[in-house]
Amino acid sequence: MAAKAGQSTLNAWKGVGIFLLVYYAASEHVLLQEYGPQVGAYQGLWICSVSILLSGFGMLFNRPTACGAGLIAVSTGHFFWTI
Repeated sequence: MAAKAGQSTLNAWKGVGIFLLVYYAASEHVLLQEYGPQVGAYQGLWICSVSILLSGFGMLFNRPTACGAGLIAVSTGHFFWTI
């Protein structure tokens, strides 16, 4: 049976979600190896890093609100940082 058109789009977003989670895990691993557990964990808790996790899980579990929350968190912080 052929997959429905919406199903292939859903699978594509799940792939992006998995990529974001793997990217976060890899970058956190590098930070921990390079700077040690204290600084690495601190850098992993910046809102940009947390938003990657939020968006990844939102895409993986088909929760657009989580993706939107990550977008708003990052864009608000970066907007006020540039002012």
